[in-house]
Amino acid sequence: MIKENLARPDKFKGIRGIAAIKVKNKELSCPTTREFEEILKTVRSFNNLAPDGIYRPSHKLDPRTKQAAHLLQLLAYSGMRLNEAVNIRWNDIVFDGTCPSLRIDGGKQGTKNGLVRTIPLFPKLSSLLLEIRDSTKDLGDKVITIKSARKALLTSCVKTGLGPYTQHSLRHYFASEAVQKGIDFKTISEWLGHKDGGMLVAKTYSHLRDDHSWEIAQMMI
Repeated sequence: MIKENLARPDKFKGIRGIAAIKVKNKELSCPTTREFEEILKTVRSFNNLAPDGIYRPSHKLDPRTKQAAHLLQLLAYSGMRLNEAVNIRWNDIVFDGTCPSLRIDGGKQGTKNGLVRTIPLFPKLSSLLLEIRDSTKDLGDKVITIKSARKALLTSCVKTGLGPYTQHSLRHYFASEAVQKGIDFKTISEWLGHKDGGMLVAKTYSHLRDDHSWEIAQMMI
């Protein structure tokens, strides 16, 4: 009679166990444009009502609240991963010239594929960065001074009844917006830092383009 549970790994008994099954086709989870605006509005409202629900005078509010909203916008408007976004410095950004751009290197940890990439300053991204740019800051300073907006996002989702969404959901939000605007998969994949020429983007988001095409087609009736 075997007493050990062979499905449960135990390094001391030399039992390797059974590897967990990975779900490859997880349902895509990202907010709609309306939902994202509602989430941002709620996060910003923490300036009046703290996340724990207790009103506080302005001088006692958590200064990270505004940074949390900025980080969520940066993720949604650039498609960057969290580590990439929190390591952006002002000297990575070119505001002037014929091709305003943003250099992404992922800081000390680097990007997921180890490659440095450059993306254009999309209109919403450019407006955000210009809004939060501070002339007193050194060019080597980080654009975002917090490491995560997870708690602010989760609290906002609870208060609004949306999601729940994660910070990575905003990367999906960016890709979804790009697909529905008709941008080709290869270009989107380059912006996201993929090396497969757009295959993953096409596999993940092609249904959005089909749905959008159908909606536009109804205008011809």
